[in-house]
Amino acid sequence: MDFHRLTRDELLYELAVRGVDDIGHETVGAMRRRLSELIRTEQFGDLVFSPTFRLVVETEMLICTEKIAQLYGFVQSRRSIAKNSTEERNVETKLRHLYGRVSRVRLRLTKEGRDQMADRLTNLFNQLGSIEVLVDSKLDATVEPNDPNVQPPTVPLLGAQVVNIHKHQVPVCQWGLKFSGNKQGMSVNAFLERAEELRIALGVSEVELLNSIVDHLEDQA
Repeated sequence: MDFHRLTRDELLYELAVRGVDDIGHETVGAMRRRLSELIRTEQFGDLVFSPTFRLVVETEMLICTEKIAQLYGFVQSRRSIAKNSTEERNVETKLRHLYGRVSRVRLRLTKEGRDQMADRLTNLFNQLGSIEVLVDSKLDATVEPNDPNVQPPTVPLLGAQVVNIHKHQVPVCQWGLKFSGNKQGMSVNAFLERAEELRIALGVSEVELLNSIVDHLEDQA
């Protein structure tokens, strides 16, 4: 994975699943260096999943759905994509990131949970596969950049269509994120970083998050 092509919220996620969560104060560059050091120690193809990472299944499914929709829209908007170009590498990085996220959701579920969410998980994997097919069709396209009569090829999504998730469809109070202040729970920094990641990914304003912060506090907090 080319971590230099990940956004801030994606870097926070990739570090968190590797057990690094007190890094919200760091710059994007510092987070990329930290992730680079961790990736060097990993076996290629392994799905890294720290036991300390708290994954909220429904929230993660919504984030993946939104990011897949954005990626599909980006690829669909291109007339063609040059091989080995920045655009191709960006898409490949996003695909690897999203395949990992969806796979971790499936891994975290119990057998009963996997049975209940089988269709939704399959749909997400199918959508990612459709993006790969679409990218291949764009790479093979020979489109003259100034020819307005040539339309980009389209590849239908497999399964249900990807839809945009707007912030009001995912109320802040339903994120499943809690801070108790207990030693065995999340640290303050980890809580704030996860909240910021979700805020960015789900398109929630800082004001809306602050107004709903009480929904995420429990026990001593």
